[in-house]
Amino acid sequence: MISDERIMGFVEGEGCFSIGIQRYLDKKPRKTEKRNKIKNPRILGVRPNFRITISEKDRRILDMIKERFNVGQIYVQDRSKIKNNQNVAYYYVQTLSDIIKIDEFFKDKDFHTAKGNDYQLWHKCIEIIKSRRHLTREGFLEICKLRDQMNGNRNARKQNIDKIIAILNQPDDHILAHNKTQNYPLIST
Repeated sequence: MISDERIMGFVEGEGCFSIGIQRYLDKKPRKTEKRNKIKNPRILGVRPNFRITISEKDRRILDMIKERFNVGQIYVQDRSKIKNNQNVAYYYVQTLSDIIKIDEFFKDKDFHTAKGNDYQLWHKCIEIIKSRRHLTREGFLEICKLRDQMNGNRNARKQNIDKIIAILNQPDDHILAHNKTQNYPLIST
């Protein structure tokens, strides 16, 4: 069994706490005529995830971590066609019930790198999701703002915040019902 200290070492070196905001088409029929009149509504969804990325040669470490947490999946990305690159293995957790287990593990752990700040922001997002405040405009925007502070702002996510604000500022009749099979808001565009 892998120790908590070794897991912390791998997470601080190769781990990532992130929140995905996804847009997709909602094709689910609605109970009311008014909702069915919206043609091809675009939906925003909040998807928290956690991953550790290492060389495929060291995949056995990910197997031990997966066994310790008893959640998540391991994927291998083939990079052999790219010159001088090795295949990469990912330990990936994304379902909300599994994310909550990961969050519980890290709650009382001490981080020694900037990854601790990313975890604290991620934890706040998880708390918003658990309290179902992510289904409100305010909660959704709060998650977006927290997300923009995570992982060194590497991505050009801030460009998208204006689009998200525009979507969230639409009239209430554009907010769609929460899909019971997923734990993220469904907001029409």
